[in-house]
Amino acid sequence: FFIDPIRIVRAVTRGNAGAAIALTMLNPLGLDNLEAVGGSVILATEEFDSIAHFHLMIKQPREAILKMIALRKVDTTPEPWVSGDASSYMTLQWAPEQTFDELAKIYDLIRLDEGAFRELARAQVSERIGMDLEEDLLKGLSGRVTMFTQVQRPVKVNSQVTGILVHFDDEGTASDIVEKVVNKFPNLFEAKSYGSNRYYGIEQGNNRRRQQANLDSEFFRTPTPSMCQLGNCILLTDSEGLIEDCFKTKADPGRSLAEDLEYQLVISRLSRQPGGNNPSMIAFSRPEEQFRLWYEIATADSSKTRLTAAAENNPFFRTLDSALVENPLPPFATIAKYLAPAGGIVTDEATGIHYIAFGMRRE
Repeated sequence: FFIDPIRIVRAVTRGNAGAAIALTMLNPLGLDNLEAVGGSVILATEEFDSIAHFHLMIKQPREAILKMIALRKVDTTPEPWVSGDASSYMTLQWAPEQTFDELAKIYDLIRLDEGAFRELARAQVSERIGMDLEEDLLKGLSGRVTMFTQVQRPVKVNSQVTGILVHFDDEGTASDIVEKVVNKFPNLFEAKSYGSNRYYGIEQGNNRRRQQANLDSEFFRTPTPSMCQLGNCILLTDSEGLIEDCFKTKADPGRSLAEDLEYQLVISRLSRQPGGNNPSMIAFSRPEEQFRLWYEIATADSSKTRLTAAAENNPFFRTLDSALVENPLPPFATIAKYLAPAGGIVTDEATGIHYIAFGMRRE
């Protein structure tokens, strides 16, 4: 497919005075350099179950909003504390200071007030968090951000936990940021430890605790928001268990995602794609692990008991219960052989931003 979004907008709004005025902002915002969006999807190739290409065509030089997308080359090696049990992993590299500077220019342009955005950031962010947003935080960021997920057992509806790793230039900077935040909000953080490792539990509000108390603990995990420093990173997560697993993985590099054969296979395939040697973002996922979560929930005795009870007064659940009794799910191994790892990559090229996603084929 191929779409010229600016041409479409101009054609649809032709004769509309309000839209014509709005379109005059395209140039100051840099959006008139957005030339086209295109893509293709190919199924059942020799190597992939599916592969998709999407391209955002941008004319040079990029300005304003398009210049805010300041992507850089990312290191595709997972952090040594990310476990090989991760069900998904995504990491990207960008230039945060460039994004901030361009956002400031756009805000000041709209407000017709030079320096307005930085004053807003100082009043609304810097003063509240107890550190200078630009000098203490942005300048210390390396620009790499990672998000990964993992299934935490025993399996429950929200067993998939998430971790976000924010990279800084060095360990000292990350340590200073943690210390300043904890000292600024002493009632929000509770110091905890796992072996010789220290982390902080994050206090949740009363409303949030009441909502969680009403959840069925047999089917729902109670989130335990936490934060810690790992090397030059700060890890934010909704599970203390994930932090503890990161500590274990850091102490035993052999169980890390970097050593996982499926991850290595996907990365090798990504490197063969156009721009694969200069990625700005890479993604890895295991549909098998994500599907396994729901399979185990569906086949658990507690789930079957609940479904049978609900079927007594509900026609939909009665039909579903009957169908599962008469046609039980096959062993998970039968399903898993059709589920292969998947990957994705974003590259920043002279002609624009390119995204490739694929699902591997099982042999």
